[in-house]
Amino acid sequence: MIRLDKWTQPLYNLEARINDDLKMKKWKEKRRWHINIILMFLHHFFDRINYSMRNTFLHDHYIFMKFKKNKIIGLLSIINSSVCLVISPIVGYYCDKHKKERKKMLQFISVSYLLVNIIHYMFIRTNSLSLIIFVTAISKMLHECSHVITESIFIESIDRGKKSLIFTYQKLISTVATMLGPFFCLILFYVYNDKWNIKNIFIIFQFSILTIVPQTIISFLWENKTVDTIKNSEEIELLTKKNDKKYMFCFSTKHIPYIVFVSHMITLAGAGYN
Repeated sequence: MIRLDKWTQPLYNLEARINDDLKMKKWKEKRRWHINIILMFLHHFFDRINYSMRNTFLHDHYIFMKFKKNKIIGLLSIINSSVCLVISPIVGYYCDKHKKERKKMLQFISVSYLLVNIIHYMFIRTNSLSLIIFVTAISKMLHECSHVITESIFIESIDRGKKSLIFTYQKLISTVATMLGPFFCLILFYVYNDKWNIKNIFIIFQFSILTIVPQTIISFLWENKTVDTIKNSEEIELLTKKNDKKYMFCFSTKHIPYIVFVSHMITLAGAGYN
């Protein structure tokens, strides 16, 4: 009996150690975020600062002060929206069909976007309206391409059942960054005289280009790999509840994506009109 314990005790210890290691590994995997999630938070932070600094109102007001025509502002809005409408489905289709090439494409687009923005704010002082419209449309197209590709990589880096928390953090970061943009504008106006003129607005445009540099660097750090497809207990539980549909009038849970899509269409249409 003593000899049996002598041989079995190490096996029990080894088994306990293996179980502890497996539990620790599962705990780490459960706690650890994919690197793409962190990169997306940083990318979104600088993108929102850039957007809020040189927002549509500031850009449109600059165009109005330069050309003294409201029709040009409407024309720019139509062209930019049309460019996004055409390019987004094409890039989305490409991301689905050529997932391995997404990172290279994103790097090329990010560098091009930085260069085009530098060119944009070099030529925005020109009196050539056609050139301004062309460069603005190219800049908008590249930004939309970058947005679609980053979202494509980002969404596939999140474990199923954990998207709500990640999107909540992303929304909070977006809100903070959107607040910082006008704050930086306030500082620039304070430094370069508190005057609403073409010169000061142009300085803000120049400064906003600096926020594109971190986004360009981040494009070279993405990992073009999806998360493991092994189903954990939480995912299995979600899949078992998939058939448990809830109804409200003639709508069920499967209609939620379509309801959100229509809601965004109405909201953004009103925002564009305003």
